[in-house]
Amino acid sequence: MSRRRDTASPPDGSPRPAPPCLERLGRCPESGGDLRIPPIPGPVAEGLICVRSFGASSAHKGLWLAETVSPDTLNHALTMWDVDGELDAAVMESAFLHVMDEAEVLRVTFADDGDGLRLRPRELGDWRPFFLDLSAAADPEQAAREALADVVRKPFDLQRDLLFRLGVVRLSAARSLVVIAYHHLISDGFGTGGLLSRRLAEVYTALARAQEIPQPAHPWDAESFAAESAQYRDSRKFTEDTEFWRDYLTDAPAPAQVPRVALSDAQRAALSRPMSGADRWGELTEPIGMVSRTLTVPRAEADTWTETAQSLGVWMSTLFTAAAAVFFRHRCDRPEFLLSLAVGNRVGVASRTPGLAVNVVPVRVKVPLGATFTEIADAMVDETYELFGHTACHYSEIQRASETVLSDRGSFGAVMNVVEFVEQLHFADHPARYLGGTTGAFDELSIAVYSDGSADSDLYIRLDAPASLYDRAELCFIGAELTDHIRAVVAAAEQPVGALDVLSGDERDRALMAPNDTDAAVPGSTVPQLFARQVARQPDAVALECGDATVSYRELDERSTTLARALRRQHVGRETVVAVTMPRSVDLAVALLGVAKAGGAYLPVDPSSPAERIRTQVAGSSARVLLTDAATAAALPADLTVATLVLDDIRSTAATATGNSGVRDDPLPPPHQDSLLAVAYGSGATEATGATEATTEVALTHRNMARLVLDRSWQEAGSGTVLWHAPPTPDALALEVWVPLLNGGRVVVAPGGELDVDALSETLAAHEITAVWLPATRFCAVAAHLPECLTGVREVWTGGDHVPAAAVRRVRDVCPDLTVVTGHGPAEATGFAASHRLTADRPAQREGEWGRPMDHTALYVLGPGLAPVPVGVTG
Repeated sequence: MSRRRDTASPPDGSPRPAPPCLERLGRCPESGGDLRIPPIPGPVAEGLICVRSFGASSAHKGLWLAETVSPDTLNHALTMWDVDGELDAAVMESAFLHVMDEAEVLRVTFADDGDGLRLRPRELGDWRPFFLDLSAAADPEQAAREALADVVRKPFDLQRDLLFRLGVVRLSAARSLVVIAYHHLISDGFGTGGLLSRRLAEVYTALARAQEIPQPAHPWDAESFAAESAQYRDSRKFTEDTEFWRDYLTDAPAPAQVPRVALSDAQRAALSRPMSGADRWGELTEPIGMVSRTLTVPRAEADTWTETAQSLGVWMSTLFTAAAAVFFRHRCDRPEFLLSLAVGNRVGVASRTPGLAVNVVPVRVKVPLGATFTEIADAMVDETYELFGHTACHYSEIQRASETVLSDRGSFGAVMNVVEFVEQLHFADHPARYLGGTTGAFDELSIAVYSDGSADSDLYIRLDAPASLYDRAELCFIGAELTDHIRAVVAAAEQPVGALDVLSGDERDRALMAPNDTDAAVPGSTVPQLFARQVARQPDAVALECGDATVSYRELDERSTTLARALRRQHVGRETVVAVTMPRSVDLAVALLGVAKAGGAYLPVDPSSPAERIRTQVAGSSARVLLTDAATAAALPADLTVATLVLDDIRSTAATATGNSGVRDDPLPPPHQDSLLAVAYGSGATEATGATEATTEVALTHRNMARLVLDRSWQEAGSGTVLWHAPPTPDALALEVWVPLLNGGRVVVAPGGELDVDALSETLAAHEITAVWLPATRFCAVAAHLPECLTGVREVWTGGDHVPAAAVRRVRDVCPDLTVVTGHGPAEATGFAASHRLTADRPAQREGEWGRPMDHTALYVLGPGLAPVPVGVTG
């Protein structure tokens, strides 16, 4: 800014005094040192007389309520213009004072005296703009960001202060910033970045050229602005609009809320770095608790997007909103959802007055994966066309009309805001480009698309969100993904959106590259073969301990072989499904191994289930025979649809059988690795419901089981002493029976029934258990009530559902030497596809951390269209 005194004089010809604040300019000493930024002068409310007041609009009331509920939230907005050249400080001050004297609608405070919220116009008093000269700073831009952060951070008194701070920051002799900071209660982006900014440039230009200041086209008074809002609230149109929104949101789908992104430390560090100069200015949102990132789309690419919109016959705003809808479809995994659309709501007096008028309205969106982007864009045109006649109804009134809370964030989902009011300004001979700033505080992700107003401007995609929802790295990641989706739909508008390819070559390689360490030997054996190795290695070692009885590997081998031959005489052969229902015991272990040796596949059925449920499970399964013991057989339903074999009867028959059939002494035919070993219920079945006719059965092969039991996650502890105490589900049997038996360990059979925490503690200590399987709910119960019961255990295996990181931390705090292995995966992956092994020397588990894929397993995260998603994205 120039300190010259020979510039244009005021229109009345009187000498123009130097602005008082010029004497308070902060200067950076030539020799360096701390930058001295003068205090920003605040408005003086004392002595100002309120002579009128007007009823507040619904928009005002909504923000006032938010301020009342969260008084510490700073809903401060900031608009900036990047001016090429040096602005005359005195002329600029005169322009500020002149325009703000015109803008009564911005010179208001707020009060609720019991008759409702009201606007009270104020005079400027001795208010003055601020001027900061930071040209001598080592980094003027950074110094400006720090100074303006203080401007944004300083609170307003809504009942006493003028709710704006305007000024100029001099960065160099060739560059200045025009700054408009304000509380969101008095205006919005169009009001300040459009109407107010244009008027400031117009008045400055006239003063700088010693020309008469053009009269404003319309008065900016508070009375007419408030009157129009009140007139609408009292009109039939308001009633019709609220009825429309009530009907529109009946049975509304959930709002679109983009999930958080799981980033590695390296990714987070890289994505947190500023991407451009435009992105750096987003740091100004931090003082008000927001995070902002700005991505830049080169002008040439933006022109291609414009051409695509024209070819589709839609506005650019529709193209961006429809493309964002496709992005939300893929990332939120919802075929139908709500998104929020920012609308200027500028009609009548509001179209020419810079007061608060902006609105956010919900849009119902359906994105079938088989639809093309052209079809989605056309549907968006139809949907928004239906809404635009009802956007005068403020979102707070829409929420009341809906009579429901659609989101814990108090919104209609992520906000799309295509800013179309920006145009290049000229302060006399100095062109100015729109620089953005802050958009205030809100509770949802907001996506804005805008240019700087110049003819050759790049396109900017800006994401803002509360810091409690996303961090800088996540917003950068989400913004890049959104941009990739826009590029994909522009490139393939006639392709089904479910088949869009949004990954670049390198990203695709990272997404498809399975993080699988293949150093472990590939399992090449069946369950009987793996068991035979342990029999040969340690025939007299204890395999099973049940009460006072023990069974060696040799005995278990002999009993199971005898049973297998008996089962073959009963026509149980390769992949014959045998429902096995008996309490956990040595006999159950014999039965499972015997079925496997006979070539069959077992379907475990919990004998403690009600008889009707057992009947339903068996009838709805592929089982051809049921194997049980005498005690359980007595309680089974009489109308089972399959033959029932009682273990005691089979043993008796086997003891007296002759060799007529040739089965007794013939070696058992070994099953193939890919032969069926077990049948489990699919992911839709639960222990509570069991199987139904609609339940999907999952085939588990010998190869599947070998992959699981030989995995390094539990191979070492599996050779120790493992407690068998869980109900007989395939995943529990895999860990409590097969992992120890096929790795040379010892299985301790717990007493019948479910052990409570105290009984579990006693059993673990009495038998010196080294490894125990605790499903997620059981693990959480132990963590909450008696974590010390795990003191003597070396490893705990858990999973089957979400395992809170807090529960793991509690157990580790009490048992610091304990290793916790958390497994994840569906029944289709033998219950486990990934595991996270947390040893004593490793840092605490982060919430949502899955660990690594199991050995010989590749994990791919796919979107709704079954296309790979980038690393870190929820799929």
